[in-house]
This record gives sequence, C-alpha cells and structure tokens, in this order.
Amino acid sequence: YILLIAPPGVARKSTAINCVRPFLEEPRIKMSPASITGEAFIECLIQSKRASQWGEGKGLEGNFFEHSSACFVNGEMSNLVREGDMRMQRLMLDLYDCPRNWEYATKHPAPGAITDEDKDKRRRRITNTCVNILGATTPQWLNGDENTRRAGKEGLFRRYMIVFDRDGGKIIANPFECKRD
Repeated sequence: YILLIAPPGVARKSTAINCVRPFLEEPRIKMSPASITGEAFIECLIQSKRASQWGEGKGLEGNFFEHSSACFVNGEMSNLVREGDMRMQRLMLDLYDCPRNWEYATKHPAPGAITDEDKDKRRRRITNTCVNILGATTPQWLNGDENTRRAGKEGLFRRYMIVFDRDGGKIIANPFECKRD
C-alpha cells in the first residue's frame, strides 16, 4: 500500500498518480472503481480470479498460479476509507497480508444465485489475494474524523509506505520530458 501525503494544491499528488496509472494497468490486474464499498471491493476481487503462468515451462507444460488480484488507484483516499466506515478499514487490514484463502460470509445469497442450493451459499471465498493501493490525501484528512484517526491507531496506516511532501519540492511541468539532475 502506498499513500502520498501533502497539503492541498502543493505537490500534485493526483498528477503523480495519473502518470503511473498506465504502468499499473499494463499487467492486466483488475482495477477497482475510484469509489467503492467493502462489499463491492470483495466482489471485484472475486471477479478478478485468474490463472497466471510462471516458471520455465511454456504452453500447457508451464506452471499456473490461481490468484485474485486487484488494484485501487485514486487521488483521494477518502473514496476508499470513508468517514464512519470501519468495515472497509478492517477489510484492508485483513487483505494486506495476501491471505491464501479468505472467506466472507454474507447475509444475502451471492449475486447470480439461481437454484435454492446456490442461494444457500452465503460464504464467498477468495484464493491467493493480492491487493495494491496507491492513494493520496492531505494531512488535514488524516487528522479529520475519529474513524480515520482510529485507523491509524489500529495499524492500517502503518502498513502503508508513506510519501510526504511538505512544500512541493521542485516543480516539474512534464515529468516525462524531465532530464535527471
């Protein structure tokens, strides 16, 4: 998990995120919608299930690894960690360690349940999860509401690699055309 933090309008956090977005989309990892609930994020992970080939073998002789991977990329962390929504924060804590098998029990049947037997299946299982988060926020938002401060105390923000810019540093108009100093 990566979190860019700077005062509003200082460090162009969203611009930096938009520069790297094409690289994250390249490996065909499922991209989560910009604003999402915990239940919808779980469904996004379930739908992202795929097998990837790895190792030396080619074609059918290769090794396949089944996984459910998704990436949340957004310039506003408040779209993911909402005021008063501790469930999403706990979900991010659960998924941080990439559990091999993660189960979620629902009150209602799974989407698309047709038969009575399907409707009884209220447990959703996700295998080999991998969640990536790239977000941005302001110091004011981190200190804002009680639940956001609580998320920090409970360890959610301790799992982030935090990039902090207080004053904007060197302004680069077009980072793709910039020569190294």
